[in-house]
Amino acid sequence: MTTEKSDKVVIAPWALTMVLSLLMAGFTSWGIISASRAETEQRLKTVEQNVDKKVDKELFNMVVEKLNSIEAKVDKLREER
Repeated sequence: MTTEKSDKVVIAPWALTMVLSLLMAGFTSWGIISASRAETEQRLKTVEQNVDKKVDKELFNMVVEKLNSIEAKVDKLREER
């Protein structure tokens, strides 16, 4: 009685198909997520650049200070009542 061992490794075709499908799905999902993040970051940069071009920083700070002073006056009037 002799037992012969095969020199080849046999992988079930269904197992190979399943592993390859999972790998392809993983890479596809990763690619879509990465592209989405990159697109969002690019939109954010574009919006920031547009805002910087359209808004004068000094004027913006002046408006903010004025609004804060108005808010403080309104709060003071409410407290008096």
